[in-house]
Amino acid sequence: MLSLTRLWRRIGLEGLEHLTLQEVDDGFRVYAVLSVELELGGITCEYHFDLDRRWRTQTFKLSLNQAGEDRKLHIERGENSQWKVNGDQRPDLDGALDLDLSVTPFTNTLAIRQLALAPDEAKEMTAVYVNLPHLEVTPARQRYRRLDPATPPKRFLYEGLGTGFIEEITVDEHGLVVNYPRFAERVG
Repeated sequence: MLSLTRLWRRIGLEGLEHLTLQEVDDGFRVYAVLSVELELGGITCEYHFDLDRRWRTQTFKLSLNQAGEDRKLHIERGENSQWKVNGDQRPDLDGALDLDLSVTPFTNTLAIRQLALAPDEAKEMTAVYVNLPHLEVTPARQRYRRLDPATPPKRFLYEGLGTGFIEEITVDEHGLVVNYPRFAERVG
């Protein structure tokens, strides 16, 4: 069973993230702690994913501390990709592929694993976008394109549709980010 730990360093901002991924009978469990200096001040957060065997979020929990204030967020995926945020149904998120958490490269793994792109194939999707430190949860259109042949490391072009953000991401054999220019790079 898969069990690994990854450490990412933020690029352009002070910050580190420590993530543990553990395969379990019904899927995967992810636990991470990160600390980063944003324009609005430093944040520390812990987050936890319960993923099914297809790398889809079942539950997501986040605890955020900013300037001594603690806040929490809980997101659940229901049947047919219907989403609840802090217990409330969010019809605007219905059909979203998965979560995209603004402060971590890990959530790119969820899209990359689920889209299962062939070389030079591209797909568009909607993500449940969680913007930190505000904890705003909104739908976000995105596109991923696989850039290279089948052997790792694999490269993907990520595009935030409507935002103008485009970046090439390199991932390892598990789909975990190795390098995400202007955002994060794996350490060790």
